[in-house]
Amino acid sequence: MIMRTTFNMAVLAVLLVAASSPCFAFWSVGPISKEQAKELGIEIRSKPSGPHAVWVELEFKPEGRLREFSHADLRISEGEKVLVRAALREDRSKPGRVAVSFTSDRAQLNKITLWLFVANMMPGGTIHELQVEDFLELAQRGDDYPDEISQQLFDLPWACTGKARGCVAGSAAGAGPGEKILPVGLLPFSSNP
Repeated sequence: MIMRTTFNMAVLAVLLVAASSPCFAFWSVGPISKEQAKELGIEIRSKPSGPHAVWVELEFKPEGRLREFSHADLRISEGEKVLVRAALREDRSKPGRVAVSFTSDRAQLNKITLWLFVANMMPGGTIHELQVEDFLELAQRGDDYPDEISQQLFDLPWACTGKARGCVAGSAAGAGPGEKILPVGLLPFSSNP
C-alpha cells in the first residue's frame, strides 16, 4: 500500500511539472496593421545604416493592451519556413518606454516580422505580429540612398590619418596637412597602419 501511494505521488509530481512547463502555453498570433499599431502606441522608425542597410527601431509604452509585454522576437522567413528567430534586447532607458532595434539589408525587409509577446492570459498570451516592410517607406533598390545627406556621406573618400592602426577621424586623431578629416563614427576600421 505504501509503495502504491509513493508511486502515485511520483506520477502526480511528474504530471504537475510537465503541465506547468511553457510548452503547454497557448499563444494566439495576430497581425497588426499600421492603424492598429498607432492605436496601441507602437512607433516604428528607421534611418540609413550604410549604403544598403537600414536601422529599425520599434518603441512603445507598456500600457493598455501592451501592459503585460514580456519580450520581442525578430523572425526572418521565406513563405511559411522560418529561417531565423532571435530574441531582441529591450532598451528601457527612457522611463515608461520599451524599445527594440535591429539593422538589416533593405532588400531583406520583406522577410522580417517582429513578434511582441504579451503574457495577458495564463498560461500564454497574445503575440502581436508586425510585418516590418509595411511600416517603412524606404528606397526600393539597395543602391538608392534615402536622402541627400546619406548620399553625400557615402560619396566621401575614406582615409586614415596614419597616426594609429585603424581609421580614426577628426582633429583628435592629430590630422596633419594634406590628411583627410571625416566625421567621427563614419569610418570603417582597417588593420592597415
